[in-house]
Amino acid sequence: MRRGVGLFCAMLGVSLGGCSGDGRAPPPPPPDPLASTGPATPDGRYDGTMQSVRGGELCGSQDPMTIAVRGGSFHFVLNQPQVPEQSTRAFDATIAPDGSFVSRDGPTFIRGTVKAGHMQGAIAGDACGYDFEADRTGTF
Repeated sequence: MRRGVGLFCAMLGVSLGGCSGDGRAPPPPPPDPLASTGPATPDGRYDGTMQSVRGGELCGSQDPMTIAVRGGSFHFVLNQPQVPEQSTRAFDATIAPDGSFVSRDGPTFIRGTVKAGHMQGAIAGDACGYDFEADRTGTF
């Protein structure tokens, strides 16, 4: 009987990478440390650009932006020098489990999604509108 196990192991070894000397199959490989066991946290620093889509030359064409996500939430301030009576709008957003977020301040808003270290969305200010994209560049 032992010889039959050895012959089986020899045949199996050719196709699967071998058996131990006692006829048992080798142990399974260790789990992949990079495999996700659940949704990744969106926390981190996101750097990107805002591209003007409404408002003309007063709004610029492309401006750098940074968003710091902590505990699944962030605070973003939109500077509006073209609107002296409302020179900034502040948004506090919480990222939902599906990666979406939205925050409103009066008639203005920021909304978008975060997925796999990439954030994208839209910002509507009082005089200007922007599309934006940002990538996670670090953690805290």
